[in-house]
Formats: sequence, structure tokens, C-alpha cells
Amino acid sequence: MLDSPSTAQNEAYRYLRDRILNAELVAEAPINPAEIAELLGISRMPVREALRQLDAEGLVSLRPNRRAVVARLSVAEVEDLFEMRAELEALAVRSAVHHLTDDSRAELRMLMHRMDRVRADRREWVGRHDEFHQYMCQLSGRKHLSQGIWRIRYAVRPYLLTFVIEFDACEMQGFEHTSLLEAVLSGDPDLAAETMRRHVREPINRLRSFLLEREAASVQGRGNPGPQKKLRPA
Repeated sequence: MLDSPSTAQNEAYRYLRDRILNAELVAEAPINPAEIAELLGISRMPVREALRQLDAEGLVSLRPNRRAVVARLSVAEVEDLFEMRAELEALAVRSAVHHLTDDSRAELRMLMHRMDRVRADRREWVGRHDEFHQYMCQLSGRKHLSQGIWRIRYAVRPYLLTFVIEFDACEMQGFEHTSLLEAVLSGDPDLAAETMRRHVREPINRLRSFLLEREAASVQGRGNPGPQKKLRPA
């Protein structure tokens, strides 16, 4: 029995989204609908619909003549998104402090413990990092704010993941999640908001330098008549 179009589209969407978010498909990588369809055992049409959905979410760019590639954010765009995230998460955590309960405090500690347990697996760590931050934002009780933050984190995740793997470090000294959690659990909304703001903003300079260096290396590689060096999967 054939899958319904919606089921096949969802399968293609999840497959492509997960590979992009895990940096297995890097920026500007071409996506061939026929190859994806054959791999998943579905027709091409659901794959094309999935690509349109990913294009609307900013993860894929649809070019003329129906060519699809993984979207690339400029360094300035990534920096802008991190700055937006810093301010919005500070706003969310300020509200979250007023909604803390014994259960939510225990949940935050458990989520951070889950992060700590997978430090050796950078992909898994970034996924659990996002769960920790998103739960903290959801405690604000501000649905649209939380959803907006999630969309920003979703857009920058491939860049954050590649950065974390390249530097072989999950956190920056002095801005660890333990400090952030302590600030939130203190019950002081001003302290929690400022700690969150600094926690998100602090890596921006290092991330900017990292992306600029990679961008320059990519341009240099395109001008080299020899084989290009592919970005290693993050």
C-alpha cells in the first residue's frame, strides 16, 4: 500500500530537516529530489513539497529552474539572530522566574544533567542544549515569545553545531549553563535576565571570527583549480 502524499511529504521533510540541522548537509549543498525520492522509496512530488516547506522555514533555497540547495546565512545574519535571541531569551527568563515551581526546578536540573551526560557527543549535546533552553523559555508562559525564540534557535543550529565541534568545547568558561541555572533558580528576575543575555551574547565574537575564516577559506577553495576541500560534517 502506497503512503499518502502527506505521510510521504512528512517523511521527506523530517529526513532533510534533520540532516540540515545536524550539519550533515552543509550550506549550498545541492539537494536532488530524485535521489531523495529513491532513497526514501517515495515519489518525487512529496520531496518537492517538503523542499517548499523547508524553503518557507529558511533552511532551503529554491533557485531558478527548480534547483534546491541548503540555505546559507551570511555572517551578519547569524550574528543578528544571536543578538535577537539574547534579548528575547532574557525577556523570557525574566518572566519564567515568576512561574518556577518545585517540579519545574527539578525538570531544569534534570535537563542540564542530560546535557552533561552527552558532552562527548556534540550533536546530541546541541539537541539537549536546545531542549534545556526551550523549556526555560516555555516557563515564561508567553507562547508567541517562546515560539519566536525557537524559530531563531532552529535557524542558527547548524552554525552553532559546527562551531561547537570545531572548537571541541561545549561552553565558554564563566558562562556555563550551571551559572545560568543558578541565576534562574535564585528567583531574581534581573539577575536571571542579565545572566541569560551574557550567556547567549558572549560567544558571538568567536563565532563571527570562525564563520569569517570559513567563508574566506571557501572563497579561496573555489578559486583553486584543484579539488575543493569539503566541510567535514559537524
